[in-house]
This record gives sequence, C-alpha cells and structure tokens, in this order.
Amino acid sequence: STSCELSQFSKADCRRMERITRPHALAAALSKWYANGSHVYVSSTEPPTFFEPLRAAYRLHLPEDFAAELAPITNNYALYAVETLVLFGASSVVQTFGYAASWFADACFPAAS
Repeated sequence: STSCELSQFSKADCRRMERITRPHALAAALSKWYANGSHVYVSSTEPPTFFEPLRAAYRLHLPEDFAAELAPITNNYALYAVETLVLFGASSVVQTFGYAASWFADACFPAAS
C-alpha cells in the first residue's frame, strides 16, 4: 500500500492524484495561469529531482535552495511556520489536495478573516 491508500482516499482517488501530480501534468496545469519564466516555489515531500522537468518552463525554487538560511532552524514547527509564511506571502498559490483549508488560514492569520 502507498501512503495515499493508507489515508482517507480510495484506490481510485489515489490513482487519479498520482496521475495529476506528475511533473508533466503539473506543467500543463501551471501553464494555464503562469507565463514561462515565472518564479514557482514548490513545497513537497518528493525529492527535488522529481520536479526537474518543470525547470524547462519555470524558475523553480525548492526548500533545498534555502538550506543555508533554514539551517539554524532546528524545530520542525518553526520550519513549518516559515513555509506557511511563504505560502501566505505568495502572489498566488496552487495546491493539490486542498491542504490549506480555511480553518488553517483562520488559525494562522486570524486578522485576515
């Protein structure tokens, strides 16, 4: 079983999510909203090499690109907070699986609602 199948999703949902989150599918979706050469920050559990095909069209940024700046942060909650600030500071956000639910935004940024 994959981690997807061990979660709340059905096997059919897992197959669909696997298909639509492959690099070529991500590139096709991103091309609908972002021009070639746009800066794209990717936060994922996939290894950086997984996203290499996106570099052909976008200026790709990954957490690993900021390793020196993030190295002093040893607390995982603090690292998560930094990624959250990047997410909410972006001019636009594209998500898979809807992880940034409204409750999350309300909890992290109550003044924004």
